[in-house]
Amino acid sequence: MQRSCATSSTLTCESSRWRYSVTAALTAALVLLAPILLLITRVVAAPISVAPRQLEAPAARVITPALMREAMERTLTQPPSQEEREADEAEHNLGYEPNPALSGEGVEPPAAEAPALAPEAPAVPESLSGRGVPAIAAPQSVFGYVPRMTRNWFAGEEGGYPPDPQIAAGQGHVVTVINGRIDIFAKDGTALYTSSLYNLFSLPAGYPGPFDPKIQYDEASQRFFVLTLANDTSCAFASYFYLAVSQTSDPTQGWYVWTLRNELEGYWVDYPGLGVSDRGVYLSGNYLGGCCCPSGTSCPSCNCACPGSIGTSRVNTLWALPKAQVLAGATFTSWAFDDLPDDEGRPMQSLNPTLTHGLPAGVESFVVALPGGTFSGGVHKLLVFGITLPPGFPAVGPGVNRREVVIPTALALTLAPQQGGCGLLNTSNIGAPPLGAVYRSGFVWTSSHYGNGGAPNRTIIRVYKVDVSSWPTLVLNGTNYVDDGASWHYYSGVTANRFGDAGVVLSRSGPAEYPGSAWAVRLKDDVGFGSLGELAPGEFYYGNPTLPCTPTPVFRWGDYAGAAVDAADQGFWFCHQYATMRPDGNGYYRIRVGYVPRAVFVDGATTGTQAGSRSRPWSTVFAGHSDALSGNDLVIRTGVYPEALTLSKGVTIFADGGAVTIGDLTP
Repeated sequence: MQRSCATSSTLTCESSRWRYSVTAALTAALVLLAPILLLITRVVAAPISVAPRQLEAPAARVITPALMREAMERTLTQPPSQEEREADEAEHNLGYEPNPALSGEGVEPPAAEAPALAPEAPAVPESLSGRGVPAIAAPQSVFGYVPRMTRNWFAGEEGGYPPDPQIAAGQGHVVTVINGRIDIFAKDGTALYTSSLYNLFSLPAGYPGPFDPKIQYDEASQRFFVLTLANDTSCAFASYFYLAVSQTSDPTQGWYVWTLRNELEGYWVDYPGLGVSDRGVYLSGNYLGGCCCPSGTSCPSCNCACPGSIGTSRVNTLWALPKAQVLAGATFTSWAFDDLPDDEGRPMQSLNPTLTHGLPAGVESFVVALPGGTFSGGVHKLLVFGITLPPGFPAVGPGVNRREVVIPTALALTLAPQQGGCGLLNTSNIGAPPLGAVYRSGFVWTSSHYGNGGAPNRTIIRVYKVDVSSWPTLVLNGTNYVDDGASWHYYSGVTANRFGDAGVVLSRSGPAEYPGSAWAVRLKDDVGFGSLGELAPGEFYYGNPTLPCTPTPVFRWGDYAGAAVDAADQGFWFCHQYATMRPDGNGYYRIRVGYVPRAVFVDGATTGTQAGSRSRPWSTVFAGHSDALSGNDLVIRTGVYPEALTLSKGVTIFADGGAVTIGDLTP
């Protein structure tokens, strides 16, 4: 997320590209507390009356494998200088000066000397408790199997501050992006390619970017999509989407890249979103006001408004692009909706298009939003926009409909403490927006983080599962906490595979815990997410541990987290950051990647409906093996299975609860 001199009343910006404070208007109450299962339906009758703008894009630039190698060589031979790194760190308040402004109005810091926390007992549902803290969902099963992380590797460090890690996994490759860099790996962790995004996309000299990268793998087209932002902050001010799509399923074999100018009436775009569906590609962002003129100078040739002269307040943008032309690297017509409103007519920020698998009922794709503040009646809502692409698209423009569901009450976020010092981590850069979204098999999944309303008021993760199978009717099918009862949890990413399993990754820290990252999985038919596993435990205090504690230093940690489904075996890939120490004694971040395989369950005593889940396992090993994909875990309940089976897939078999005997097993 980039910030520059802004005229918008919602932001107080400094000369730093990355450092800013958020006012009470955006950081006020966004914490959700409710029963584990909430079923509320609300339908809005009319489509949104916002007409889209029609835009034209030229053909893509072609990035060949040879150009990719040149970009990698420039990246490896021309790393940032020590002076550039120190300047960047100083701007991000990592150790050179405390920044009390980052405490943020409306953000509640924890107690100054919070003691180490003992794990709390699970709270009772809201309807039975006096403080509204819900019960922590846990799987109910006779199986003892616990999801496991089988691969975990170091994936880089110090691309930009904060890193904002994202990940996607195709048939044979795993690709990660952080602010300023892209890395391509084989699935065993072998590094195949690395480059700065600046070099790979050939940005013009002087652009302070790219920033806020997003990446998706589209299983239907078997292509990787990358979106990042960049600004020309010279007198000829301009703001751009940089959109790239791999030319094949192999991301090392070249890309198509478009440079799409996106500023409007002096407003530039930040906090992007990227979605892909059967026929469309979707880009979103927040409009922020700004001035192109250097501080203290006049610049009459500027093509944007300067402070005090911006008349119209722009808030959000949503672009719809034709997928077929994008995949071909061709010219295309696109459409942009600006300032999509909530159901009370107020435009909101932080729209998140879904990665849409398959064809939803009644629409082409979805966009989710969690507006700040309350609606009529004092309630909070999750908004879902349905995008329709008519048969004549893109010659004919798309349509957008909005639906919403009431969600539990929102309370204040808290800054996160960390072991080793008094410095806090900012968990509320722009409130609590949805951190990515995915559509699978009739459901939209998204997540965010909020306070738990307890003592202390810890920040925890909420995951929403919204049933859109009967669109335009919505049902909030499930709302789950991800929380260990002790730590602060923030900046999550969630995804779901085609079998109904979901995975989430998050940052966490506490008075007795360095900032690190963890993951959890909700297997099909489980009532909630299981216990947290470690992706990358923190190793050191983040920032300069020698800074004075008055005023309390607040460090920028990030905005995003990476979670993706493996296109080949439907397991989960996670990518996130953790704090460690570098030789000069200051704390900084590194990135790790981890993989959790899908599990298929078998129990010979099963009767009734069978689906390979914990509560509805297959009754035969043959059925379980048929359901499993290469790379999955096949979990077999103890017993004797008098059947013949030839193992034709690379599965890992677990005997659960005791010995398993299979009549005739051929490896």
